Amino acid sequence: MMIPLPARAAFKDAMGRYLVKYMLFLCLCITAMKLQQIYRTPDNILVPALPWIGIVIGTLSVALMLQHVLLHTPDDHVLRRMTRWVDWAALCFIIVFLGYGGYLYANATLIQSETERHRSMVLMISEVSLPVGDSSPIAWVRLRSWRDPGSTETLLINGQEWHRLWGGEAVVVSVREGLFDHPWVLRIDRDEEYYAQQVLASTPTAALAWHNLIDSHMGRGEWDQVVTAARAYLTMYPNDYAFAHNIGTYIPAGRYVNDKIFFLEYALKLRPNYDDDQLLGVAYLYSGNPQKAAEILKASIPLRPKDWEAYYHVGLIDMQQLKRYDEAASMFEQVLGNIPHFPMIEQYLAEAQAKMAETGQPRQSGTREHSGPPSM
Repeated sequence: MMIPLPARAAFKDAMGRYLVKYMLFLCLCITAMKLQQIYRTPDNILVPALPWIGIVIGTLSVALMLQHVLLHTPDDHVLRRMTRWVDWAALCFIIVFLGYGGYLYANATLIQSETERHRSMVLMISEVSLPVGDSSPIAWVRLRSWRDPGSTETLLINGQEWHRLWGGEAVVVSVREGLFDHPWVLRIDRDEEYYAQQVLASTPTAALAWHNLIDSHMGRGEWDQVVTAARAYLTMYPNDYAFAHNIGTYIPAGRYVNDKIFFLEYALKLRPNYDDDQLLGVAYLYSGNPQKAAEILKASIPLRPKDWEAYYHVGLIDMQQLKRYDEAASMFEQVLGNIPHFPMIEQYLAEAQAKMAETGQPRQSGTREHSGPPSM
């Protein structure tokens, strides 16, 4: 017997509501899992619950199928009552699950804290496939504890870590404090320093191991160790210009400005070049030696006479640091000789000329406007 059209329309409406509800449940589960993967904690309660999550979602699928079959049965039918209880229990479970994800999100994002790095080792990696979203498994790792020697920590891991980590691997765990005094794990990385040290213990001149060791220190901002290791490396490989250049480029100024100067000067002895001269000049300026900075920058001009940057920096140093307004004006004129109608430089030139008039500094004879690089 054919189902009347009104009954079929009601059937479609009911099925549409069930599908929307089921998709909403799936979206909530995916959101909760993503939150707990990103803002994971060492004692995440999700890990032992993962199999139950799969059971709940699978049960929801069965309940949806039963709703489809039982649409025409009375509301007080035992199976209809069971499916309603399943829906209610699943919804409560998902609300608690999502609430915990929200707690972890607030714990991690509502406070700014320093990253602490702890060495550990991967003891085991496990995974479970859930019927949520795509078919990618949810994986977790068991690590040697950095908080309690002799015990272990269990953590969720993201897709990149799952493909990168392996059992028995030495790792560095980056941990931050949470708003609710609940530490959370930012990332898990291979302990490159550990493996580099293992290689260097047997082969002290292994260049790649030295590079990996220094890169590891640089990635963590451990500049004291970077400087010490880089100097040791150059005693073994004294002609490595690229290495000296890179260290001199990336090491910060401030506290390490003298080390920055050392590596840049080392690189320049191996290969004189304009770009390293600019970096070295700025480093000397940061070190409180504007006279030396101006000398280095001026000496670099013949290497690239059409580049305005050296003229500009020398002009600023002469005007603002050394109070040599005549020389500053000459540098700014050289810039304008190569790049006419440069508003910023025209403003600096006007300031230098005004200072010359104010202080009574005479214009040196032989100064040529817009005439190319100045004579050294």
